[in-house]
Amino acid sequence: MNIKQEYGEKLLDDTRNLLEPCHYHNFFDENFLSESDVLDFLHSIQTEKASANVRVFIDQGRRADYEDGFFKCSINKEDTVTSWVKRLFKDHKFGIVIGQAEQFNDKVAQKCAQFFEPIFQKVGLPLGGATITFFIGNYGFTPFGVHKDMEEKSIFHFHIGPGKKEMYLWNESDYKEATGTTGSFFEPDKIVEKAKKYTILPYDLFHLPASYYHIGYTDELSIGMALVLIDITNKKLTEEAIRIMYNEVFNYKTTYRLQNDIFSTNNDFHLEHIYPTHRISNYQTNTLSEWVESSASDWRLAKLSNFGFNNAPPMDTTVELNISDKKIQAIRPFNIYSRIESQEIMAIFVRNQKIIVRNHPAFPAMLEKINSGSPIDVAELIKPLLDVWKEEDALNLISLILRNHGVTVVS
Repeated sequence: MNIKQEYGEKLLDDTRNLLEPCHYHNFFDENFLSESDVLDFLHSIQTEKASANVRVFIDQGRRADYEDGFFKCSINKEDTVTSWVKRLFKDHKFGIVIGQAEQFNDKVAQKCAQFFEPIFQKVGLPLGGATITFFIGNYGFTPFGVHKDMEEKSIFHFHIGPGKKEMYLWNESDYKEATGTTGSFFEPDKIVEKAKKYTILPYDLFHLPASYYHIGYTDELSIGMALVLIDITNKKLTEEAIRIMYNEVFNYKTTYRLQNDIFSTNNDFHLEHIYPTHRISNYQTNTLSEWVESSASDWRLAKLSNFGFNNAPPMDTTVELNISDKKIQAIRPFNIYSRIESQEIMAIFVRNQKIIVRNHPAFPAMLEKINSGSPIDVAELIKPLLDVWKEEDALNLISLILRNHGVTVVS
């Protein structure tokens, strides 16, 4: 993918294990990330409005009308980013911030995961996950003001251009001395002379650690892709585990009103008074700590299966289902993980999705074959399952993994 090959250990050394800022010139090229990739992102986002996280700023103020216009101003085949934004914004100074973008272009997400691979091997994968954010515009100073990102652990800014980007950084003591506060500051002109300035050019990489206050400045049209690593607290992970528990119990189409309570000295109140028995059968024998632990494990394995990214591409319902005579191959560097839920049930985690299947002793060896990355005949892969499973069920499982972007068909 044409990124400098020695970057892994060098980046960690230069940043003191991601604690300090660092700037690399000509770190990548168009084979890794290009304007064409950005146009693909924008086109995909326009077709997935419901799941898109798009903010548009005009003259430093957020504008809902232009956010609506973002989706209505279609990208044509002959468009460049420059021609498209000119049509949308005319002569306004503008900024577009697109969050959770990893779900909209899986080829770029794969390259970003490959970029992270040598870093994660050294420092581990943050339990809060990772995400991709795009910054597009000529808006001058970033409209968020000078600030420090509270949840982010590290941000890797890949600058596509065509214009340069300037980053201004302050450590905490210098920032407090300059502003008298530890909160955001919206008059950056007054304090930029006390900042450390970095001028980021096309194809540069800039690492921004979470401990620094910062603001960006783009006077000309520029495009940047930020890979964001996210920290998580024990409180937040517990909240996520409880959310998973809630979603599993309420993952059905209808709810119903509970009956009135009757005044009584009998204070018994059980789970089956709230949830249908068939929805809680797996949880009735568990303690709360076991329930939370199980859900937290689901959170972790889902993140690992998507190489840390918080969002996976939508299920591809167009893939061919008749794959019995095909070969498949894992999409690197993503792996499939599993966890036994009971004697009868196993959970399989594919690109941030959890799939429940009937347990079978051949599953560990089957997943190991897939995760090896070598091409595998589907017929040979599922053969050990057929002593118990119907062939149709086994093929449906492989098709489901395929639709969730865990594997690809190879010729």
